[in-house]
Amino acid sequence: MVCIHDERYLAEKAIDPVGANRRWFACEALLSDTGEPPVEHSHHEVPAEGSWRYCRNVLSPLLSRELEHGNAAIPSATVLAILQALARCSSGETRELIERLIGSKWSSDAKPSELLGLAPTPRCSPTYRANIATSVWLARRCCPSQRCRQELDSIGVERAVLDGNLNVATKRISNWVEQNARDALEPAVNINEAAQLMLASAISFKDAWKEEFWRRDGKRGPFFGWDGVHMLSFMRGRRDGSVSRFERCRVSSLALTSGASLVVVLPERGVCAEKLLKSGEAIDAAVSHVAGAGSRCLVDWWLPRFDVSGTVGGSASQLIPGVEKLRPSPDFSPVMGGEPSEVPACMTCARVKIDEQGIEAAGYTLVAVEGMCEEKLPIVPFVVDRPFVFVLVSNTGEPMFLGAVGRPKGY
Repeated sequence: MVCIHDERYLAEKAIDPVGANRRWFACEALLSDTGEPPVEHSHHEVPAEGSWRYCRNVLSPLLSRELEHGNAAIPSATVLAILQALARCSSGETRELIERLIGSKWSSDAKPSELLGLAPTPRCSPTYRANIATSVWLARRCCPSQRCRQELDSIGVERAVLDGNLNVATKRISNWVEQNARDALEPAVNINEAAQLMLASAISFKDAWKEEFWRRDGKRGPFFGWDGVHMLSFMRGRRDGSVSRFERCRVSSLALTSGASLVVVLPERGVCAEKLLKSGEAIDAAVSHVAGAGSRCLVDWWLPRFDVSGTVGGSASQLIPGVEKLRPSPDFSPVMGGEPSEVPACMTCARVKIDEQGIEAAGYTLVAVEGMCEEKLPIVPFVVDRPFVFVLVSNTGEPMFLGAVGRPKGY
């Protein structure tokens, strides 16, 4: 039996908080004397698959910066889905950059739901629920090419009009996100007047553990957070699985009914999770474990319930490193009709919750593309406070009514 949160360490820490860390290494060395199977030391391998590589090189360092504020979460699936759609809306070096970042699988014509395997199967829990959707909102002046429209349709991207009324547009996009995130999040949609193109992707996911935890098996123990030691109620249970052990962390996973899994990367004592994310080691360890690293064993889980949220906003160069260097500007001509654009802005938000029954998660990503800044026009007052003439013009430019008003109603 290999413990992710070793029971003996918890007992040591409860009795002697000061000396427990010192004695932990000796305590851990005794594992081989207890008849427990040894844990193989695995080697890090940089993920070859584009999505994992993108998570390692781009999202992991971004997550490490957000971790400074406490909990953090990024919906990587919606980020990838947004970039898949954004590549269809771009050309030249811009498209090459995006497709190089996300890899061949996410650059294909496969829909995100297919790439993520979200379709339910007979083995899924009755409570299983999963959905991902992507939409493109276009200003009326945008004229996407036929090829752009076909490519967006092939990956299941919805198209809608970005209403000129910002309040209306904000409400419509917010409602769309809430609906596809199953009301698990309150989206913070902020549309600039110069926005010509808005991409939105939202995901919701709910699944049960393959082997449910029972509340009666839970035990209280200390959680050694950055802000001190906290006594928590841990979910307890022994599961057939494996533990992959690396130089600075160990990894195990919990299976869900759909075949998905929750992979937990646990830093070794004295190692900061933030540094593992910044260096990419945490992602390397996770993908190596998923690929089959580690020895089969009985894993004794001490897992705290959690409900974490995270939000990242700012320039889309955070999600598309190098886009700010494209000259003269990023090329979104296939969807904007040749109009030059600024570096996009982005917003991504996620919430992940686990308990004894399973996991529930939701997230969304927004990317807004604005036209190039133009000279600001002067504001000219036009106060109709005296007799005036009017012409009612048809949509073909023909005058339908002429008139003059010298005494408005209520004069």
